[in-house]
Amino acid sequence: MTRTLKKDVLLRIIKDPAPEIRKKLAGVLFQAVEAGDLAPADQRFASAIFAIAVDDPDPDVRKNLARIMCASPKAPREIVTTLACSPEDIALPVLKSSPLLGEGDLANLVRGGSERCQSVIAARKGITPHVSGVIVKYGTGRACAVLARNRHANLQTRDMMRLIKRFGRNSDISDALIERGMRPAVVSRQVMSNVSETLRKLMIEKNWTSARRARSVTMGALENGTLDLSLRISSADLEILVASLMADGQLTPTLVLRAVCAGYIRFAEAALSLMAKLPQRRVSAIIRGRGGFGLRALYAKAGLPLQAFALFKTAIVTYQELLGENDDELGPAFHRRMIERVLTCYRDISDDESAQLLRMLEHFASDMGQVKNTDAGHALKNAA
Repeated sequence: MTRTLKKDVLLRIIKDPAPEIRKKLAGVLFQAVEAGDLAPADQRFASAIFAIAVDDPDPDVRKNLARIMCASPKAPREIVTTLACSPEDIALPVLKSSPLLGEGDLANLVRGGSERCQSVIAARKGITPHVSGVIVKYGTGRACAVLARNRHANLQTRDMMRLIKRFGRNSDISDALIERGMRPAVVSRQVMSNVSETLRKLMIEKNWTSARRARSVTMGALENGTLDLSLRISSADLEILVASLMADGQLTPTLVLRAVCAGYIRFAEAALSLMAKLPQRRVSAIIRGRGGFGLRALYAKAGLPLQAFALFKTAIVTYQELLGENDDELGPAFHRRMIERVLTCYRDISDDESAQLLRMLEHFASDMGQVKNTDAGHALKNAA
């Protein structure tokens, strides 16, 4: 049944000196709005009453207004947006759940809001990529940690990367991104890189080893972690990861040789395809066939050091032999057998010119053993 408001009575009540009376009026009037009991003209008058209440000198009246309107789609939008811009003890209920705050509203509120307001917005359901991006750019560490934990937030890969770069040492954010599950490989790799850098600095600060050795250990662990990561991601994700490494100058000859010598051929194929600017199916055909000329041409086109070609070829031949023995190339035993056999074979052909490469290969073998037992190895595996 449609009700008719007694406007003079309502105006007198909304100006009553007792805050409790004004609060009660706003509550009763909004119940009528939500129930749809008012004629259009009376709904407009009710909005005028709310406009008076939203400027009420008593904060309890405004808090009550925010409480009763916070989750309603029928609340007057202009009143809700005014409440959202109020001091945080009034605004928080509206920021938390009002469906009337649009993408633009939320983005503006993040830019100018307190840490607590930003955090409440970051916890909302259905956060769009635009709002997520604004939180990542302007939010405090606490707000960004809330966003990272919010499984209902639409976080793009670029924003995950920005979070890690802005808050590289914030374990709450790193842990939250790791716990999200289906995160892109480039994000996992960036987390691993941050962990590696933290461990390197710790080893130096504690005088556990020399700066050179600390860098060698953590870099070896990071590279092994990257290669392990490549085993469990899609081909598309692997291509993005390799492209990201190349753009950052981290797709080094050492990493590619490590991949080949340890049997991470899927990663090596993606890397060589990008470095040589050849289709991956062609690279794969060369790697998995026995065309010596094609292998040398691929190696040269990828810009890898010529003095290491013998090592590269030995690794490829060894890989083909192990595949012929029906070894599972995705299992950890395959990688151990691969590098052990490459090391044995390469020792037989090594000369003075390649002695440095032999030491590098022995270092690879050492790193593969260490990464499973050191704190660096455990930390990077957990990060991945």
